[in-house]
Amino acid sequence: MENINPEKIQKELSPETVEKTMRKIIDIDAKGTAYSSIVGFSNRGFHDPSEESAEKKEKAEKYWKELIEKIQKILSNGLIGVPTQDTIERKGASKDIKEKYLESLKQHKISNQFVFSNIVGRSEQEEDKISLTKIGNSCWLSISDFNIAVIFDKDFFKEDEPKDKNLKRSFLHDKWKFNADDPDVIDTLEKAKKLKPYIKYGDEMLKNYGKNAKYDGKGKAFDENGMPHPYEEFGFVFFPRVPKRTFQGLVVKIPKDELYNQRIQEVADAVLESNLQIPIYDTDGNVLWPQKMSFEEVKKLAVKTKQESE
Repeated sequence: MENINPEKIQKELSPETVEKTMRKIIDIDAKGTAYSSIVGFSNRGFHDPSEESAEKKEKAEKYWKELIEKIQKILSNGLIGVPTQDTIERKGASKDIKEKYLESLKQHKISNQFVFSNIVGRSEQEEDKISLTKIGNSCWLSISDFNIAVIFDKDFFKEDEPKDKNLKRSFLHDKWKFNADDPDVIDTLEKAKKLKPYIKYGDEMLKNYGKNAKYDGKGKAFDENGMPHPYEEFGFVFFPRVPKRTFQGLVVKIPKDELYNQRIQEVADAVLESNLQIPIYDTDGNVLWPQKMSFEEVKKLAVKTKQESE
C-alpha cells in the first residue's frame, strides 16, 4: 500500500461524512472518559532501539497486521468480554470468545467474560508523563509502541459495587453493569460496611477513604467524591460486552516513522468499513481523522459546546 497522507483520505470522504464525524469530537482527557486498550505490542525488545534491521521491521509489520485485524473485528462485533484466565495469562482474546458469549447469552448462564477498561480521572497514574493525556500515559498504552484504545460511552452501563473478577456475573442480573476490579477497593468497602452496613457511594465516610497498596499507601481506594478509585492496572470491568453503538472514537499509538501515515490510513479504512463514523485521535489528544484538529482546539471546542448547552 502506498504511503498516503490523511489529507488524501479526507478528500475521498463526502463533506457530510466529515461534518457528522467531526461533530463527535470530544476532549479525550476529560474526566469520565471510558476506554479499553487493545492488546498492543512493543518493538523495543526485538533489537537494540538504534538498529533498524530487516528482522525488526518484519516483526513490526506482522504484529501491526494482527492489531489491525483485531480492531476490524471489534468495530464489527463490539468489545466482547475476555475470559478472566486469558487476561491473567496475557493470552489475549481466544478465537472462540464470541461463540462462548453467544452460547452463554442464549442459555442465560453466568460468565467470567469481562471487558477490562479504565476511566479517566478515576485512577491514579505513575508520575512518568510521556503524553499530554491520561489515556496516552496509561500503563497499557505507555508500555507499547503500537496500540489502539477504544473510547466508549460508559453511561450506557450502570456502576455496581466492586467485585472480585473471579466471581462470575449473571446475564439476567448483571448485564450492562460495570464495577471496579481492585482487591484494595473491595477490601476497603467491606471494612466500611462493617461500620456502616448500608453505605452507598458518595457517603462522607468513603471520601478519600482507605488506601491502595499499589501506591505505597499514598493513593486512596475511594476518591474525593466517595467513588471507587482502583489502581490503573486493575481498572474496571464491564459486563458482558461493550456494544459498538456506544463507541465514541479510537486513540492510536503509532511510532512517527516513515509508515506513520500509511498506518493511520489503515485504521481509517477500518472505521470507514464499519460505518461507525467515529474520529481517530493520537495519544496527545489531537484529532488525526477525518480532519486534523489540535488538542488545544479540541479543548476550546469542548468548552464552547458545554457553554452552549447550559
